Amino acid sequence: MEYKGLADTLTRESMSPEVRSNLQQLLDSWFSQVAASIAEGRGLDEARAREAIDQGPYAAQEALEAGLVDRLGYWDELMGRFEGDSNGSESSAPPFVSIADYGSRQEEAGEDAPVIALVHVNGQIMLGNSEGGALSAAGAAADRISDAIAEAASDDDVAAILLRIDSPGGSYVASDTIWREVVKARESGVPVIASMSSVAASGGYFIAAPATRILALPGSITGSIGVAGGKLVLTGLWDRLGVNWDGAKAGENADIWSTNEDFDETQWERFQEGLDRVYADFTEKVARGRGLNQSQVEAAAGGRIWSGQDARDMGLVDELGGLRRAIEIARNEAGLSADQEVRLAPFPDPDEALLDWLRQTFAGRIESPEVLARLEKLVMLTERLAPLLDNLGPLSADRHRDLLQRDISEQP
Repeated sequence: MEYKGLADTLTRESMSPEVRSNLQQLLDSWFSQVAASIAEGRGLDEARAREAIDQGPYAAQEALEAGLVDRLGYWDELMGRFEGDSNGSESSAPPFVSIADYGSRQEEAGEDAPVIALVHVNGQIMLGNSEGGALSAAGAAADRISDAIAEAASDDDVAAILLRIDSPGGSYVASDTIWREVVKARESGVPVIASMSSVAASGGYFIAAPATRILALPGSITGSIGVAGGKLVLTGLWDRLGVNWDGAKAGENADIWSTNEDFDETQWERFQEGLDRVYADFTEKVARGRGLNQSQVEAAAGGRIWSGQDARDMGLVDELGGLRRAIEIARNEAGLSADQEVRLAPFPDPDEALLDWLRQTFAGRIESPEVLARLEKLVMLTERLAPLLDNLGPLSADRHRDLLQRDISEQP
């Protein structure tokens, strides 16, 4: 897998030519996108925009003279443009609204409106359920995400599923678990729209492949259709430290993953067969999901990464666009009219996920100082997030705090 640079940092002193060329292609794509956006936004031709990038960074006055900014000033001067001019007359500019106030003023669809289920896949994809559920930042737990997709697909109120992906991949088995639920959701008649955020690569792309439609941002990192693996062999380190290891085994390959022995010839062949088997499965499922032939997939695979813009040209992505556009497509695929109200609902429900986490945390362990410390930190967090939590629904920020403070105060 010549373009899969996972092991380069451990096995090479510099990037391989293949990885370097692939990374350069990604950077060139980003550079072109930035230059085009600057040219459009500042009324420059693209050649001048490229020069402006090359001549940076700029002092503020230089940026003004280059036409990259319109005005120099301080924050209070900017706010003054919203609040009124220096003579005290009222400004014609719209009033300044904080993001929390803006969110609270949005009209919500009625309870009987069709639902677009929003399932987030954030971080490394891993087996099992991440400890802490929705509150954990550890990664994308396959069981939790698969359950969320299955729950949404079986909900009569759900018209479509929106899979929002920001993940570089991870465990192939975990990714395959999520892939299966996406396939089942589509087979049940529920459209699944994959929306890529910053990164949807390797396993992050794999879970998107069977979706009804795939959207990416122009600069999203995607692709990386390939597999890499191995193990650390630490015998040289132990020799330098004067540490010896010994033991017994039953079964010829019982020590295949031992860091104290390199693969023997048979073990290496078995390991390589496993990688080949995963790669064949990966490329076959991409071909099936995207309606591509094997040669088309191979041209995009081999571990190569792509910008969203280039991935669209390769057939890996259907359209460029963000979350708003993904919602529009989900509405269209579900057969809903453009003016019909819809509810965007997160799956799993964040309130239920929080309560489940609290129950799991408290069950038989509430006397633990470590748990109490976590609760105290969570209380502080809910205080900071109160404006946002108030908009989550029935379980408001005040109720989050009350639950946590009550459980802490009731401890002996």
